[in-house]
Amino acid sequence: MSASTTVVRTKPLMDMKQILLMNLGIFGIQYSLGMQQTAVTPI
Repeated sequence: MSASTTVVRTKPLMDMKQILLMNLGIFGIQYSLGMQQTAVTPI
């Protein structure tokens, strides 16, 4: 039996560009879902 080893996981650091792109992507998804909702409402 080998000695127990602990694995320490570190969180990946995000730079400002990655955070901005993530926020723009979420905004795009919300916008597209809103467009679909307005297209379905009159039916």
